[in-house]
Amino acid sequence: MKSKLSFVCSFLLFTACAPLPKETVSSLPGQGGAGPVTGKNGTIFSYTGVADKVVIAGSFNDWSQDANPLRELGEDRWETTLKLPAGAHQYKFVVDGNWITDSANSNTADDGVGGVNSVVTVSGASPDKAAGVVSAADAPKQVKGGTLFTCSAPTANKVVLAGSFNNWSQDANPMRKNAAGIWSVIAPLATGAHQYKFVVDGNWITDSANSNTADDGVGGVNSVVTVSGASPDKAAEVVSAAGAPKQVKGGILFTCSAPTANKVVVAGSFNNWSQDVNPLSKNASGIWSAIVPLSSGSHQYKFVTDGNWIIDPSNSNTSADGLGGNNSVITLP
Repeated sequence: MKSKLSFVCSFLLFTACAPLPKETVSSLPGQGGAGPVTGKNGTIFSYTGVADKVVIAGSFNDWSQDANPLRELGEDRWETTLKLPAGAHQYKFVVDGNWITDSANSNTADDGVGGVNSVVTVSGASPDKAAGVVSAADAPKQVKGGTLFTCSAPTANKVVLAGSFNNWSQDANPMRKNAAGIWSVIAPLATGAHQYKFVVDGNWITDSANSNTADDGVGGVNSVVTVSGASPDKAAEVVSAAGAPKQVKGGILFTCSAPTANKVVVAGSFNNWSQDVNPLSKNASGIWSAIVPLSSGSHQYKFVTDGNWIIDPSNSNTSADGLGGNNSVITLP
């Protein structure tokens, strides 16, 4: 079935735990607002209530109390719009230091400390965009809008794509069947390695067209697709000195000065701390660089230089890594 256990263990090993409030309250006097609404510009979160400061903290920003503040619109109405990748995301509002669920959203999940988190599910690109143009099932591939997944199941009534990118949801990424009996969907995925299965009329199966697999933790395997960032070659040769991460065309430019190193990789919360997904490329000045597309929110990372994990010396923003050290942190609006 699903390798949730291995994912959780990896997350706890390499990242700091989500900050746990001393007390989580279910609601505050006068609390209100509309549930999350996803449109072409992102997902709108709103809160109504008297407050000095309202922040949204969730799985998408490492539960940061600073990364995504809501702006006051007047009449005690607060709002923010976030661009979230496809999948299910857990969150809470932090209202003047009080952690509360979204009273306008009935979708919740256990928060692991005796309460619940609110949950918003962001769907992938409409399956209509993929259906009708696929003549045969094939391994996942990058197309305009995301990653195209296909599954041949002519007699099936329902096929869904479930994976690590949508909390193994059987609802977030439904697929659509064309006349050839091929089901397809385009899912916008973040850079990194993602595990998945197709759920065909309730049966969980691997992708027969994809030979890349990983142990699912329950005696079977999950299919694996790896989404690469922009080629590091596009960043190399134009960087004269290492600096803090910055926004460039195509994503975030990471740079690291390591003239004698043989291999440098950026590993972080955005790629499951992989030492393979985002390698950097060295130029003649000994500066290693890579452009990585990142979503809005707070991301923790380290450079892995010839196997040694180091923080970014050019970036003063850090957070405890849970192992007695720190991770570098970059926050995107």
